[in-house]
Amino acid sequence: SMGVSLVFTGAIFAIAHISPATMLGVFTSDATVISIGSDYLKILTISYMVESVMFCMYGVISGAGHTYYTFGCAILSAFIVRFTFSWIFTTFTAMGLLGIGWAYVMAPTAAGLAAFIFLLTGKCLFGFELQGLKAVVFGFFVVVRLGISLVSKEYDASNGPKNSP
Repeated sequence: SMGVSLVFTGAIFAIAHISPATMLGVFTSDATVISIGSDYLKILTISYMVESVMFCMYGVISGAGHTYYTFGCAILSAFIVRFTFSWIFTTFTAMGLLGIGWAYVMAPTAAGLAAFIFLLTGKCLFGFELQGLKAVVFGFFVVVRLGISLVSKEYDASNGPKNSP
């Protein structure tokens, strides 16, 4: 589930931000590598949080039978966004390795946004397409209702939402 994914990813994110040198120290004792790697790791772990949500959305979309859409999102992420921005950041800026890190963050963000927009249309889950503001409002209420169900323990994972009295 997305919650479990975020808990584990959040723990790695916190450890990497609190003590990146300790994490990198497992692999090397070179102070230069640890110094450069610490900054890179802090940037890279941002993408871990984004990817944990993105992959959960991919699961919903693929499970609904839209595997070509998730394939398209993966191509968007890897080849279009990540490679392009890595090249731009390393060629036209002085960002160097940190530019590659930021490109790595941008890639799942773009693909996750594409997956989220697809989920908002309703076509993925319900076989019909909502447009514009209707899609945003519909998606908002689906997310809010699911959140309320999960928080209030009204949701039974095997049978869906429990009936209210």
